[in-house]
Amino acid sequence: MSLHATTSSATRNKSSMAYINPSSSQRTEQRSDEAVERGQAILQKLEGQGREQAAVIIEKAIPCFEKALAIWPGNLEARFQLANAKYFLVDCLDDPERQCQLSREAIELLRAILRQEPGHEATEDCLAKCLFRLGEHTTAQEAKIACFDEAIEITQRLIDRVRNQPDDDADPQERIDCLVDLTHFIGTVFEFRAECESDNRMVWFEQAIKYSSQSIELDPMNVGARYGFARSLMEMSRSVSEPTEKTRLLQESLAANERLIRDLPSFDSQDPFFEVRQDWTPRFIEYNYACALAMLGQTERAIDALWELADDDSILFSKYETDEDLDSLRDHPRFKQLMADKASR
Repeated sequence: MSLHATTSSATRNKSSMAYINPSSSQRTEQRSDEAVERGQAILQKLEGQGREQAAVIIEKAIPCFEKALAIWPGNLEARFQLANAKYFLVDCLDDPERQCQLSREAIELLRAILRQEPGHEATEDCLAKCLFRLGEHTTAQEAKIACFDEAIEITQRLIDRVRNQPDDDADPQERIDCLVDLTHFIGTVFEFRAECESDNRMVWFEQAIKYSSQSIELDPMNVGARYGFARSLMEMSRSVSEPTEKTRLLQESLAANERLIRDLPSFDSQDPFFEVRQDWTPRFIEYNYACALAMLGQTERAIDALWELADDDSILFSKYETDEDLDSLRDHPRFKQLMADKASR
């Protein structure tokens, strides 16, 4: 459903039927809506595209939404679609400065909508995600914390609203899908929030694992939630000094990654951003699996996994020299051979 499918758009349709000659105002609104539709049609081409091509497509769609707003500044649907496109573009870039700028622009657009329509759920959801992206890419620690905390506050409010919605007011599957997305997202934010502090990391990671588990329970084939669950367990292990507990967390993370890799071929990757979001790609899942093996002292298996990845992904290979998770492998002859072999190509 579009942002105003039950209000302004419907009203405009009825008005256009009532008159033979639409007013100037109606023609303006129609031209603005047509520009929005052109932008949405361009975004339909995103499915199956890699990051670079996706960025090109989104860059072509954004001017359509900007034109729609220029024609009719009161078009909230155009404002929402423009913010959403900027949010998608952030995921396709590697320039932190531009990613922050796009996130700020999207946040400003969304806050403007909420000033006119407080509590609009789709807008609040997009705002929380844009705040998370801004927190992820900004370097100022206080700004990171503020963004993550507001994203958590908004998302917890949305989760409570969905859970407390009367049964008669919602389609059961739609409610489940909504909760899958919200619990997965808030679990991710809690994980990043944990990285901002040294004293309360365990508390934040526990929340991350709790919400990721809830999302997986609702949808066992949610690749993002399962990836976040495995990663949070690994990250949590870094904050544990007791050897037995550290090993337990790493073993749970390893098992979760193994299940995830096993199930990857059967995942529904119709989401056009399945391959665009770097953290969700199979290569990153397999890299975390290799790191867990290395941290558990399973050296040969870890090197086998890293060798396969080195052939497929030069970006990940660049992490081999600096990632502390792989420190236990550095003196092993096969790891040295791997590094030398790749460097010689």
